[in-house]
Amino acid sequence: MYLPKEKVKKMLNYSCDGQLRTLRYSFEKIRNVDDIAIRLIGGAAADGLISITVNPAVSCLEYNVAKLLPVSETDDLSKVKELAVILSDLKQVLDKLKGYHIDLRYVPKDMKGVFKEPVSGKTMFALIPCIEIFGHQRHPELLLVKEIVHAGIQQYPIDQDTVRRLENEMEQDTDAGHLIQNLVQILADAYPECRDLEKRVVPKTLLFESKPVFEGIKNENDEKDVKTPEAVKAAAEEEILPMDTEIEAEEVQEAEEVQEPAEVEKAADTEPAESEVNIGSSLKNEEDELWMSNLKESIRAEILNEKAAKRNAYLIRRKKDEIISLSKDVFIVGKISEFCDYVIADNPAISRLHAIIRYNEATDEYSIIDCDTTNHTYLNGHRIPPEHAEILKDQMIIHMASEEFHFRR
Repeated sequence: MYLPKEKVKKMLNYSCDGQLRTLRYSFEKIRNVDDIAIRLIGGAAADGLISITVNPAVSCLEYNVAKLLPVSETDDLSKVKELAVILSDLKQVLDKLKGYHIDLRYVPKDMKGVFKEPVSGKTMFALIPCIEIFGHQRHPELLLVKEIVHAGIQQYPIDQDTVRRLENEMEQDTDAGHLIQNLVQILADAYPECRDLEKRVVPKTLLFESKPVFEGIKNENDEKDVKTPEAVKAAAEEEILPMDTEIEAEEVQEAEEVQEPAEVEKAADTEPAESEVNIGSSLKNEEDELWMSNLKESIRAEILNEKAAKRNAYLIRRKKDEIISLSKDVFIVGKISEFCDYVIADNPAISRLHAIIRYNEATDEYSIIDCDTTNHTYLNGHRIPPEHAEILKDQMIIHMASEEFHFRR
């Protein structure tokens, strides 16, 4: 059930109390929140996306707007060049969302979600990653483009011929990226200052504050936290690494740190100044920690690869007759290369995180889990319930949307 547009519009609330600025979106149910989109948005402040924190206690998304200004509170739209700048910044955001496979319907359909970073002048956008905002709107990004242009026309005396060209273009073009490109070109043809749009860099302080913030949210009537794919992988790998491997690695470090008496005397004769000792020891400690970290990681990888090779489990993707080795205990299939072990980028029916295939060492069994996808996952023709593990056996047929896989072991 979708919410009326009027109700959704009121749920994105901006308030300013002195220097304290807040922007919040109140959601209906926690399961409607697209947590993967929030994690991706949290690391993309440089591209113009405002980071978000999920606050399940009061059922809202909180945006990091403390150092930003709403466009409506600036005079940016009083200059034609600034109109071209905002449109160009929006195109960069739309390109980023397409690259991340984030639904463009999360884009705010009006100026309430458009802000400016005062130092760089970069436009920042507050996306609403909740499926409940969709309603019947198919292209809210087009609505946002048109509202930005209309605001610019009202606040700046653009000549009538250019206004007509802008309005005609907005009536004809249905692709937001192509539309923005043409609108900026129309402005550049009439106003030379719009031809060269310098790149604006967001201050580092804002980037540092915009790290990914989502750790895990709770579903309704669910006591357990929803774990991210990285957390699931890390937990599985920790279980596989034997304890004696950790001990051996520690013994290697201790052996390197032990010195012979002769070496100790020699070191005492050539003892450097105290400041040099502190700096040198600090650097050596960092090098030792890095070396140990790399050693443990290489040992862990060797153990995992060796065990996976002995199990000899794989998928056959029928569309390309491709053999996919299940080389990890937690193997993710989907669209996003940042998270998935096998990426299907050429099929729009596949979800960003579509399915997880997991190996249980205790039972020596593989299972498959559907990640609550739009087009579902099927095992031997039967749909797998979302987030429910189904045991895989040799010769079973898996359908992820329209993609067919055969499980072999």
